[in-house]
Amino acid sequence: RSQMLRKKKRKGLLRRETDLASILFPNSSPEEYADGKAIPMFSELVESKKTHVPYNYYKLPGVCVKPDEFKTKKKNLGQRLMGYSADPLPYQIKTRVAMGCTQLCQISLDAKQILWMRKLV
Repeated sequence: RSQMLRKKKRKGLLRRETDLASILFPNSSPEEYADGKAIPMFSELVESKKTHVPYNYYKLPGVCVKPDEFKTKKKNLGQRLMGYSADPLPYQIKTRVAMGCTQLCQISLDAKQILWMRKLV
């Protein structure tokens, strides 16, 4: 009986035409971007391995101020129930454009903030 089930499973997998992305990421579709188009980036909650307490990305010291010009991404019902929050990031990444290191902002930290950041890492 188990051998017959194995044969049926093999036949079912061979008949279906799927790509690796649909197996690894079910219920999601890939997005295609044109050359030079900006890709939006979002930040999730930042978790420390030592404290296991999630922090908002923009509440950490050493992070640029949250820009007001970006709109927040709409969340589906599952993301709302799970408490998922994605804030927009001020980074500009464009497809097929070679860019070097770019300075976002310059912030000075005091000793207390530096010690707190060291504890989180």
